[in-house]
Amino acid sequence: MEALRKLRTVIPIEKRNKWLVFSICLMALSLDNLSVSGGITSTVSVQEAFNTTSTNATWVISAYALTLGSFILIFGKLADILGADNIFLFGTCIMSLFALICAVIEKSVIALIVFRAFQGIGASALVPSGIALTAGYFAHDFNVMQRANRLLSIALTGAFGIGTLIGGAFALTNIGYKAFFYFVFALSFLCAITLTFTIIPVPRHSQLHLSDLNYGGVFILVAGLLLIILGLTEGGHKWRQAAAYVTLPIGFLLVISVFLFETVYIRGYRVKHANEMPMDDGVAALKDAEAPTTSEVSINHSSSSEANIDSIAKPTADETSPEPKKKVDWRLTMDYLFPPECLKIPNFLVFLCLVITFFIDFTVLLTALFQYHQFIEHNTSIISSLKVFSMSVGEQPSG
Repeated sequence: MEALRKLRTVIPIEKRNKWLVFSICLMALSLDNLSVSGGITSTVSVQEAFNTTSTNATWVISAYALTLGSFILIFGKLADILGADNIFLFGTCIMSLFALICAVIEKSVIALIVFRAFQGIGASALVPSGIALTAGYFAHDFNVMQRANRLLSIALTGAFGIGTLIGGAFALTNIGYKAFFYFVFALSFLCAITLTFTIIPVPRHSQLHLSDLNYGGVFILVAGLLLIILGLTEGGHKWRQAAAYVTLPIGFLLVISVFLFETVYIRGYRVKHANEMPMDDGVAALKDAEAPTTSEVSINHSSSSEANIDSIAKPTADETSPEPKKKVDWRLTMDYLFPPECLKIPNFLVFLCLVITFFIDFTVLLTALFQYHQFIEHNTSIISSLKVFSMSVGEQPSG
């Protein structure tokens, strides 16, 4: 570990170019959606190589989507605690490693599905940490931040189109789908090695600690998200089966239970016991109590509330005297998986639901169109990819 730390400091921070690093990060970020669309256009090659059913071949895509969707929120929290640069490097290395493993698997489609799921975990680390790096690098200038966000959107959406073409083209080679995984390995390995020496660290969240992570909530949340995505995946084949109509409601209940536990029980407990919390968290608890609900827009506090906060933030003479350190209740120090600040954003829940449903609809439509062109019109994989290319690229944000 010490050797790796020294290796990352070979190039001094002040000599690293922010835009060059950001460009490499965008290349690594594109691997996420590229692996989704490339996997779709490689499905037939997988089916032929393993002499398996189309359902099993489709699970090579579904396994990746399962872990990708389930772990994004967790890695977003870990990026705050451990540093977005460290999590981004971790995700790039995991993508590279498991892409190579997927490429060399020959005898078992089950093994391919399992390692694709592990690759999805690496991809889930890229998106939240990549967004955090963008904010950390360019938040000082609004115009520059807009330009960086536009490039980020282009990289994420454009990767869908590039992935369909690459996956379709590589499916026609002598090694079929393997060529696509070798390509992902080469690109992610190049990004991982380059970023090891050049990535610019961003400040961590000083008030968050790994020991305070809501581990029980993490387990329940991941289980719930896995069940939801599994139910949606199985429902695509047949809704009248337990794997679809049982897993979906259970998954939703698990996710909602974690959300309510944090936003209702933990938040209420902290407001009630604000005076018992550590100084900074006590201030945050009072602000949280006085903050508007989701139906309100303003977040200004009255002068009286500021006075209350100041009275907690500034210790009295008696408080400065040395006393035995009192153990703080875990409910007062636990890190939120669903930060209350998110609920203050206008239409946050509506936006979140729309983004999720749009991504699901888009992926289903892309898969259905590709399979129509290949199985009904009997086009080759590259011709089918070209026919869905314009849709997969998507509209880029205008100036």
